[in-house]
Amino acid sequence: MGDGAEPRRASAPGGALFDAWMAAAANGTPPAIVTSDRSTDEDYLRRRGIPYPVLSAT
Repeated sequence: MGDGAEPRRASAPGGALFDAWMAAAANGTPPAIVTSDRSTDEDYLRRRGIPYPVLSAT
């Protein structure tokens, strides 16, 4: 499916992104979206107050 359905599925209820987002919010961690090229940039994450990435898209 080259129509972008996979990212939409991930962000829909029951999808990996949705579940990770809701789990973080339920634990009191403010969820944030970070692009994959920034997910390993420790300085960038620290400046944004993100302690660690929870989910990484490949």
